[in-house]
Amino acid sequence: TMAYIFLQGGAATSWASKQTKAPSLSSRGSELNTLTKGAREAKLLKKLKSKLGHPHDGPITIFGDNTGANSAALNTKNSARQKHMEIKDLWIRQAVREKIVSIEYIATQDQVADALTKPLPRPAFERHRKSLGIVNPPVGLRGGIEQEL
Repeated sequence: TMAYIFLQGGAATSWASKQTKAPSLSSRGSELNTLTKGAREAKLLKKLKSKLGHPHDGPITIFGDNTGANSAALNTKNSARQKHMEIKDLWIRQAVREKIVSIEYIATQDQVADALTKPLPRPAFERHRKSLGIVNPPVGLRGGIEQEL
């Protein structure tokens, strides 16, 4: 499962969580694929903001928790280790060069998109939920009975 979330003003504005169609040969390849999909969404979001009269100067930062995928996205030289990269995954390098996106490392425990891809312990889930700007409703969802979610 791949996922990305874009935050603006302390809340999620765009997100996706999808089961991948084909298995990846490595976690690096899978993470690189996710970075690429996120970069494509970033490009669309930049265009949308510009059309709405709020151009976004500079790159949109994408946080990745896989150092191998981050390095592959930032590396402009081809090497024997990267010969298995698909053409679509090389697109992210162009997006970095064109300053559409920038790639930064984030520790796995701080990766907010993990809330969309795997079960998390309650404290981590609640921390990520708060990072997304989602709060507990003041009233429970069952007939107005208040309950802790």
